[in-house]
Amino acid sequence: MFLYTKKEVVMLAQELNVQKQTLERVLRLIDVLKFINTDEYLKEKLALKGGIAINLVFYNCTRLSVDIDFDYIGSIEREQMISDRALIEAKLLSYMQESNIQYRSDKTKKTHALDSFVFNYLNMFNAIDMIKVEINYMNRIHLFECKKRTITLQLKDKVEVLVLNKFDLFASKVNALINRTTIRDIYDVNNMIINKTIENDEFNLFKKCVIFYSLLSSEDKANIKVLFEECKNRMNAYIGKRIPQYLTATLKQNEEFDINNAVNNISDLLDNILKSLTENEITFIKSFPKVIVDLFDNDLIDEKVEKHPMIIWKQSLI
Repeated sequence: MFLYTKKEVVMLAQELNVQKQTLERVLRLIDVLKFINTDEYLKEKLALKGGIAINLVFYNCTRLSVDIDFDYIGSIEREQMISDRALIEAKLLSYMQESNIQYRSDKTKKTHALDSFVFNYLNMFNAIDMIKVEINYMNRIHLFECKKRTITLQLKDKVEVLVLNKFDLFASKVNALINRTTIRDIYDVNNMIINKTIENDEFNLFKKCVIFYSLLSSEDKANIKVLFEECKNRMNAYIGKRIPQYLTATLKQNEEFDINNAVNNISDLLDNILKSLTENEITFIKSFPKVIVDLFDNDLIDEKVEKHPMIIWKQSLI
């Protein structure tokens, strides 16, 4: 349950130099994360990913991400996933109701792969605010093991969350950038680059992860070079324009985001991936979704690739 008073939220917002209403939402999201990661049924079934995982766990809240994104990792088996999905929803809705947070069934969206729950609450500053919780049920297999990590924000008590491994997490974020290219994606990927989250000797492994997730989410036969060029064109469209308020509202109030430098950094990363593609990687890309060569040269990881539900589904459409 929410432990903070209005005075405490205001003081913490001043200390962090962030907007107080945005901080309150993040603190409420952390409450949800604490519930999920202490519930005996849920704590091994949902792995945190996306911007909130990056900014709450890997960096010290450089950006206050305001949505929660999970991958379901409870079971690769479809029947067990369906059973778990119903109980996960019931537990989440029950917790939100107990926390006086209103479920918006009219705003919530559910598809075969994704549940996107929307909730409203009256914040401490007498305004209606929103919480969104997304759970992906197709990414049931990850290349690397998920790991418990501690939230970096200084809280009243220590909060540990189950998070994707950094290779899965940041390769997925690069893939999100390639596909949708929001200003938040640019900000997060640039932070990955300038903080050297991926070390030089990890680049080749990370490159393979980016290839894998890019192919996994592509709707048609993917041309990696075209995908990267289209992404760079969309990034360039932000240059010279005012940074959108939906990003600045989540940053420290005195921060000036250098979009030009960020676009250059990311463009260099994408170019380096393309320039360093091996014959084996090119063969994997061209044959996908058929898997005729091993991408990782690691039996354990390559077996996960072959068993991934999204790949099996894509192969069924051929």
